[in-house]
Amino acid sequence: MNLDPNELSKWNCILEPKTNGINTYSGLYIGDIDCAKDQYLLQKLQIRAVLSVIDYPEINLPESYIHSKISIPDSEDQSLLDHFPMCFDFIDENRKHTNVMVHCYAGISRSATIILGYLMQHFEWNFDRAYQILWCLRKQIQPNEGFIKQLRVYEQIQKKQQNIENFDYKKTNNNQQQENRQNQFLKQIEQEIEERQKNLEILKQKYKQIQNTKLISQEQSKIVL
Repeated sequence: MNLDPNELSKWNCILEPKTNGINTYSGLYIGDIDCAKDQYLLQKLQIRAVLSVIDYPEINLPESYIHSKISIPDSEDQSLLDHFPMCFDFIDENRKHTNVMVHCYAGISRSATIILGYLMQHFEWNFDRAYQILWCLRKQIQPNEGFIKQLRVYEQIQKKQQNIENFDYKKTNNNQQQENRQNQFLKQIEQEIEERQKNLEILKQKYKQIQNTKLISQEQSKIVL
């Protein structure tokens, strides 16, 4: 990939394309407005899906690109948290078949917040770990304080969700173990019933034999008399 050094400073590859068994996941990039407008760069990076998190200026891409927009300013009182599910779905769905770029105006605050949230959700990382890793890949990231607070809130939401899932798993596992013990107990009872029925049949046969023997003896006694 022969890109100009100035171009290299405007985008970063956050997740490399990879193959997980039979599934292939494409790459994830973060960039600024110049990256989103540079079709040569997008083609060079094989990016066909772009998520724009920007209120101004208007970004328009050719119809050959999958393009989703969130019109939101880089302001501390703006909520990006509400947009997380849609953004993460957009990234996940399009990474199945193409590289994806998330951008804002400078690639520093809004797009970084979306990428951080995605890393937290995708890898079940806490905020500090996600921030450290993203900062190592793109040192100019600097979400505003409002967005950082929202990411901290999202971290707590993730923890609660994980705790619920773990609780549900343990509950399901305990229920399964209880059901297995009940089934084993019922099987033992069924085996015991079957065994008793067999013994009862044997006793019936023996009883019949004794009865027959008694009848024969009585007949023989009559004949002798």
